[in-house]
Amino acid sequence: MHYPIEVRPFEDAEEGCEVDILNEVGTLHRQQGDLDRATAYHREALDMARETDSSSGEAHALASLGRTALAAGDVSGARDLLGQSRRIFEQIGAADAVDVAAELTSLP
Repeated sequence: MHYPIEVRPFEDAEEGCEVDILNEVGTLHRQQGDLDRATAYHREALDMARETDSSSGEAHALASLGRTALAAGDVSGARDLLGQSRRIFEQIGAADAVDVAAELTSLP
């Protein structure tokens, strides 16, 4: 069963919180098979992360876009997006770099 999912901006949300929420909603859409909406939410999260200089948010959004590209059958796009994500995670010293590297290794 598919449920409509919408996110409205939170005026009092902590910085970065909206980016996380947008990414999570995108992930829910991907899991439900709605790849177009997933992509839209992840792109919005990416734009917001870049506007607020959130490297972590940017890396998470890129990884999510990569997973969505993979779900759509775009292995090349997934490799590029996951690679960008891994590089940012490595630059900021985030443990997520290891997980993303493993995802890249497992790509066909």
